[in-house]
Amino acid sequence: MNTIVLDNTTRASGQAETPARVRVTQLRKSFQRHGGGGEVIPVNNISLDVAAHEMVVLLGPSGCGKTTLLRCIAGLETPERGEILINGQTVYSSPSGILLPPNKRPVSMVFQSYALWPHMTLFDNVAYPLQARNVPGRDIRQRVLDTLEVVGLTALAAQYPGQISGGQQQRVALARAVVSQTGVVLFDEPLSNVDARVREQLRLEIRRMQKALGFSGIYVTHDQNEAMAVADRIAVLNDGHMEQIGTPEEIYNLPDTTYVGSFIGSANIWKGTVRSMAADRIVVGTTLGDLVIDPRSELMTNAAPATPGAETRVLVRPESIAVHTAAPATAVNCIECVVDTRVFFGSSTEYLLIAGEERIRVWIPGISSVPERSTVWLTIDPGRLRLIAPSIVANADEGR
Repeated sequence: MNTIVLDNTTRASGQAETPARVRVTQLRKSFQRHGGGGEVIPVNNISLDVAAHEMVVLLGPSGCGKTTLLRCIAGLETPERGEILINGQTVYSSPSGILLPPNKRPVSMVFQSYALWPHMTLFDNVAYPLQARNVPGRDIRQRVLDTLEVVGLTALAAQYPGQISGGQQQRVALARAVVSQTGVVLFDEPLSNVDARVREQLRLEIRRMQKALGFSGIYVTHDQNEAMAVADRIAVLNDGHMEQIGTPEEIYNLPDTTYVGSFIGSANIWKGTVRSMAADRIVVGTTLGDLVIDPRSELMTNAAPATPGAETRVLVRPESIAVHTAAPATAVNCIECVVDTRVFFGSSTEYLLIAGEERIRVWIPGISSVPERSTVWLTIDPGRLRLIAPSIVANADEGR
């Protein structure tokens, strides 16, 4: 087998950082609602860099702008303002009047529907973009076979799309996207049409193949688990804005806003007022009582600024809360609750606890059999709490 090289850049220790493979600068795209319903701005002044070998996931609910942003990069939508560079080439620039059509942009795309030719064999489907680029026939065969081997479909090269499974069709779509060796692949919710079990397998395979082949990718999904599995970095979008971008660990452990904290994973978020501040403790008054936060903890890295008297938000993940069947003798952040609901999930047991008007989610590893309607006490380590800001989007739903 010949080596498939999609990217000839290197990242040796101490080497200067390679230029962005995709650079989006202050991009804006709007639509007019039908019937005079006003303007919608799904991409509102967004800037984004995707490095060589990097997979960036655009994550958010329907209507947040992630697909429109991807289509602008692909050339399937025309923005009104901003710039897009791919592999150092300007493909769109409002100041310079540059607008390259999709077929002139150095990208490949994996669609939600796979978009395979049903009358072509798998070999011919993968070969098609090379034929369209007038690659010599002797080179096409070797490149197609090499790519099919990477995705594990060499033995099925003579089959037709209707003869293979949905998961295998997805692999063919990926093979067709990378065979052109553009170095940049765009994914438009590629796993939405496969069942949950196949989806879990394919997202790991996409991650493996992306690292093996070395292409840069931009991947659109609304599924947070999928995003965490395939991403080097996640860009969380909200109503046309980018709320935060960072590694999966940063997005989960260090969310900047209530929107990010609640959209990624599960979170308990409470409104509060800063009562006092010291080098080793911040006290925040909430409907649960005063909560003590350790400002020295890793979870307070780049946390929302706090000053005495200021309103803020306090976040804690369900797995960071301990539950006791008897009141602890001495404990900070100790709250008496009633067990409302208990659900066993195999690897963990989830509780919904009631404290006054607050409903608190707690995850206990493994089997836990505290009965419903019983009284319990939860405790939260001050180092497991984080101060966050409201969403950057005005009037955003903080309870999301």
